[in-house]
Amino acid sequence: MEHFTGPRGEIDAFGNGTNTQAHQINLAMSTAPQTIDQISVKSSICNLNRIRQHMRYLINLGFAIQCDSKWALTESASFKYKGGKVGNLAKPLLQTNVVSSVKVINQQKNQSYNKAKTADHKKPFQQIDDIIAKIHTYKTSKLAVDQANRSAWSPSNDLSDMDILKNCIELIAYSQRVKATSVTALMNTGIFDRIFLNYDIQAVANLNYEQLLSQYWSKIGAIWLPSKLKQMIECAKAILQIQKQHSSFMSYLNNYKLPVTLYTDADIDMFWREFNTISRYLNQIGMPVFDKTTSLCHLLMKLGYACIKPDSAVMYSAIKLGIIPAGSNPDKPNYTDTKRREVVRTMQEYCVSRSCDIRILDGYLLIYGGQSEARTFVKPQFYQVAS
Repeated sequence: MEHFTGPRGEIDAFGNGTNTQAHQINLAMSTAPQTIDQISVKSSICNLNRIRQHMRYLINLGFAIQCDSKWALTESASFKYKGGKVGNLAKPLLQTNVVSSVKVINQQKNQSYNKAKTADHKKPFQQIDDIIAKIHTYKTSKLAVDQANRSAWSPSNDLSDMDILKNCIELIAYSQRVKATSVTALMNTGIFDRIFLNYDIQAVANLNYEQLLSQYWSKIGAIWLPSKLKQMIECAKAILQIQKQHSSFMSYLNNYKLPVTLYTDADIDMFWREFNTISRYLNQIGMPVFDKTTSLCHLLMKLGYACIKPDSAVMYSAIKLGIIPAGSNPDKPNYTDTKRREVVRTMQEYCVSRSCDIRILDGYLLIYGGQSEARTFVKPQFYQVAS
């Protein structure tokens, strides 16, 4: 959350400085469910997206629950904030009292839930619970930073096509099993901002692939495949097509009812209906990479919609959890599109059953799957106890 002016101030019981918007929202919260507008009025914060981001933060830490379009503090969180010690850090996601409250809400909201499906996934769901608990036992300070970043992912009509292109270019750079830490180090130098002209759509569409390859490949080889440069240019060309037909990428997405939070199986079904339509359209206009399941899921998740990315680390986690078989050659797995979608849907069903943020769950799966950057979010001992 942004500060108002100056330093953050004394840290409150939820880990937020008293000179921040987050603290003002905390003060407005109570155990009585409130709409986003009510919280806005009480906190004097007009930016509703900021409030939604903070609600996710509180939910992820087990301090709040959501029911329909209202949010409320848990009883234990209210006590913690009113009478707890300042600076007392957040407990793991799966606090017993929070889970109990959430289960009651989900029983009311999701009476049509398929009991057979729940039984089928009961074992992996409990395994995921156990993994999350172990992650919090062995977490480093980097986990909180990652989860705060993920909680801030929220669809915004203010997101420009330049922002979309930047996201696409970054996600392509991280794709194809590259070493994430190496790509992150490369991104932090700002070289992609320079290569792609601060993501000006028309300017990037006019770039020459061969010239880029000759001029920059020796500096950005960490992204592994030279063909990625061509895909990045083609993304700009596809966004130009979207602009002609829909004015902007976010305007196009707003035509669909992609859920941001999952409450029921019906929400999951809605997600996949809209996802399939979007995927077909992107394929028709020649959008590379993001017409495919893995990369489109990754982009939508980064934009704040309710899915995970079924990349190699997540798929490896799914094998360890028994959601999908290892296949005939575990050293060189070949995951079908059907298997990837099965994994995403299973994780969506888990989030419905636990009322948790799927973007945070994606981070846990990256840790469990051993992704290079995510490994730094836990101590090495985690991998000795997590099977």
